[in-house]
Amino acid sequence: MKLNTLLVLLTLWLPVAWCSSGPAAARVNGEEISQLRLERYFAEYLEDQGRAVGNIRNPKAYKQLRKAALDALIDRELLWQEAVKRGVVISDAVVKDQVDQTRQAMGGAEVFARRLEDAGFDEAGYTEYTRRELAARQVFNDLTQTGEPDEKQVRAFYEEHRAEMNRPEEVRARHILIKVAPGADASTVEAARLRLIAMKASIVAGSDFASVARSGSEDASASEGGDLGYFPRGRMLPEFEAAAFTLAP
Repeated sequence: MKLNTLLVLLTLWLPVAWCSSGPAAARVNGEEISQLRLERYFAEYLEDQGRAVGNIRNPKAYKQLRKAALDALIDRELLWQEAVKRGVVISDAVVKDQVDQTRQAMGGAEVFARRLEDAGFDEAGYTEYTRRELAARQVFNDLTQTGEPDEKQVRAFYEEHRAEMNRPEEVRARHILIKVAPGADASTVEAARLRLIAMKASIVAGSDFASVARSGSEDASASEGGDLGYFPRGRMLPEFEAAAFTLAP
């Protein structure tokens, strides 16, 4: 679950998308999350991760990221609904202070007003959105404040779930793959080897491995920076597995 810790970092089109528009992406206890709201939030969600839609070439990764964005919106809506149930009230003074901070962060009253106008709504609508976000954040903080369990509770939980905690050794690796067709001639194989040597030299010189993988790898994992996730022994090719399990972190 993710809530922006500073509302001044929010883009101003998100409050507009709070209103229902177009087909529903989801319904949360009868409240609709529109496709428009999801589309606009998805862009912000990717930006928070330093990514852009155009750079996601793997359809599976795109689908997973979009689902994660929708889940985050559902979390926000659930938090707001819980705030209403609990009767959480954010004072006008606190809301005003937060809006003033946002206005200042945007570059002053003129820029703030222009951004609001470009987004197609007024300051009153943004103020109400801010009130909702602050209430949801308060509920989130209340729900996540838990006391430290004592040693007996920890031991009892461990004994109860011991079987679930027995997992084989796993590693997480990134890789760069250059494809060579079976039976390729020696010059083709050598050209592929030289490409890999050049990429390795670039990484050794300080280039980010993930960036090099995105631009040069020919595997489906390229859009994820070559990330293969976690895997146990027996899943990968023996030669690759042997190297992966002996590498230092």
